[in-house]
Amino acid sequence: MAPQPTKETNLILRHLLATIAYRLTKCLADGEDEFMRFDSGSGVRKPFEILYHMSSVLSFCLAEIEKRDVIRPVALPEEQATTQFFNLLQATDNALTGKEVELDTALKLIQGPLADMLTHVGQLALLRRYYNKPIQAENFMRAKVQIGVIAPEKQELATSL
Repeated sequence: MAPQPTKETNLILRHLLATIAYRLTKCLADGEDEFMRFDSGSGVRKPFEILYHMSSVLSFCLAEIEKRDVIRPVALPEEQATTQFFNLLQATDNALTGKEVELDTALKLIQGPLADMLTHVGQLALLRRYYNKPIQAENFMRAKVQIGVIAPEKQELATSL
């Protein structure tokens, strides 16, 4: 017998989404539009291309939660990549408020698309350093990550360690 869906499972998933939102906001804070087009060479994706890929991965995650076919996002102009991603992240969080996810599905989402997004947030943080605008150091265990807080303008970013 498979474990039953629980509110705690959804809270963990929602906390992970809020963590992704917080860390991505930190990567993009004080950034310039030029950073989104930064080309580090060697075939590495530009930041806006990474965000588009993250939106694509997130659309798969949302489809799994909603038990429907994947609707891939349209490749928008680079200046809209951030908004597109955060809108999808908010839609995913909203979906988790209305439907409890089975533990097996939650574990697959964590090991697959959600872990992939954390990897890409780290990639963006590294690109910020290469761009000569590294993100500010922070103890992320003390970060004000709040379930349900997804929008970048609502994040309370730390200003020091």
